Amino acid sequence: MKIKYAAIAVLATLVTAAPAMAGPGDTARAQEQSFDSAILACNADGAGGLYEEDAVAIYPGENDIAVGRGAIAKLLKNFAQAFCPNDQKKASLKDVRLAATPLGTDYILIMRVVDATDKQGNHALFRSTKVIHKSGGKWHYLSDHTSVGLASDQQSP
Repeated sequence: MKIKYAAIAVLATLVTAAPAMAGPGDTARAQEQSFDSAILACNADGAGGLYEEDAVAIYPGENDIAVGRGAIAKLLKNFAQAFCPNDQKKASLKDVRLAATPLGTDYILIMRVVDATDKQGNHALFRSTKVIHKSGGKWHYLSDHTSVGLASDQQSP
C-alpha cells in the first residue's frame, strides 16, 4: 500500500512539474507571443521591456539599429506604426515557421518567419534571428535581427 501511495505522489509531482520544464521551442514561442501581443496592442514600451538592458536590435527602416532597451523601444515604436492603431482589426502576426536551438542552459537561438498583415491589410513576410537569454528567472532578447521580404502570395517579376 505504501508503494502505491509513493507511486501516486511521484506521478503527481511529475505531472505538475512538467509545464515548468518547457523545452526551447515552447520557451521561444512564448517569448515571441509576448512580443507579438505587445506590438499588436500598440505597446512598444512593453515590447521593449522584453529586451535586456544592453541588447542590440536591427529592424528595417530609418535609424534601423538600436543598442540598449530604451533605444530599442523607440525603434519598436516606429515598427509598430504599421500595425497601430488597429481600428479595423486587420493587423496580425502569424507564425509561418519557428525553430529554436538551445545555446547552453540560459540562451536560445530563435529563427522565425512571420506572415504579417498591417493595419491596412497589406501582407509581408518577416524573417528574424534572435537570441534570448535567461537571467533572474526571466527570458529577454539579447540580439534581434528582423527583416522584411515578399509575402508568399506575391511573386517576383
